[in-house]
Amino acid sequence: MKISIADQTMIRAGGSATEALRETVELARLADSLGYERFWLTEHHNMPFIGSSTPEILIGKVAESTERIRVGSGGIMLPNHSSLKVAECFRLLEALYPGRIDLGLGRAAGTDPYTARILNPSNDFKEANFPAKVEELQAFFSDAAMTQRGPVMACPKIETIPQQWILTGGANAALAAKWGLGLSLPHFIQEVKNTEGVERYRKEFSASGTFPESRVSMGLFVICADTAEKADLLKKCIQIVFVGMALYGRFQPLPSTEEANRHEFNEQEKAFLEMQKGKYVSGTPDRVAEELEVYRSHFDLDEIIAMMMAYDFEDRKRSYELLAGLFAHEGALA
Repeated sequence: MKISIADQTMIRAGGSATEALRETVELARLADSLGYERFWLTEHHNMPFIGSSTPEILIGKVAESTERIRVGSGGIMLPNHSSLKVAECFRLLEALYPGRIDLGLGRAAGTDPYTARILNPSNDFKEANFPAKVEELQAFFSDAAMTQRGPVMACPKIETIPQQWILTGGANAALAAKWGLGLSLPHFIQEVKNTEGVERYRKEFSASGTFPESRVSMGLFVICADTAEKADLLKKCIQIVFVGMALYGRFQPLPSTEEANRHEFNEQEKAFLEMQKGKYVSGTPDRVAEELEVYRSHFDLDEIIAMMMAYDFEDRKRSYELLAGLFAHEGALA
């Protein structure tokens, strides 16, 4: 099983976007040296504590700063964009960094409905539009897009295309299978409750130029530390942020471990966290390895996309170093 990273470029309390972006690039360099498969950047809007609003720009910076690792979006929120513009952006990135660019595609907005309307005034928020936009995107990548006046070319024209992944809890698994794209389950956003989507995807998959075989990944919060106590505290920092968002509509930066240690969740918050506990894998390396193996075997995964946020950048790096160690030793994970 492969291991990769998704990074949201979270801004810590008292920190700056510039600082967070520099740390994202440094983290990508570390991931490159540790043998991670890919490094994905996210798209979020109107969220002051997240520094990545235009992943296509950050992808170029990260790819330029690394040597081997694949770099891409996790994902581009397709309803916000013109399919032609997305194809042009990612063809250009693929031309600059051939064989290293991924295009993860999501159907959410990555923001609230009001901001989404400003991003794309023609967005009517119908779920049926997403498959049509994915089909349109495939036409641009295959140079088959046509209008009444003739063909429309997504430039620059190049021989290869980025690897494309559909980010879905399972509802659009058949769409990924139809076009021969990768399937990525964003479990850290919405828990995937069953394996039906993966099973359908494997069964219906049609091979493509970028995916000769079906491939399934899952995004999880993975917090790995030298002690269980430290892992629990780092997880609590993340939970404080998401409790604020989900229950109170409060967008706040990452707290420090000292702040988290002083924080007490109320009963409503504890109940919410109990429902969300499946999104997190945390603990010492041995414990993390055990839990990841459960996910791998249950969902028939080829890859884990790990996400970890921390106030202290050294904690984040240490977590990814420990996680990489699990995959460096043969037999640690199947």
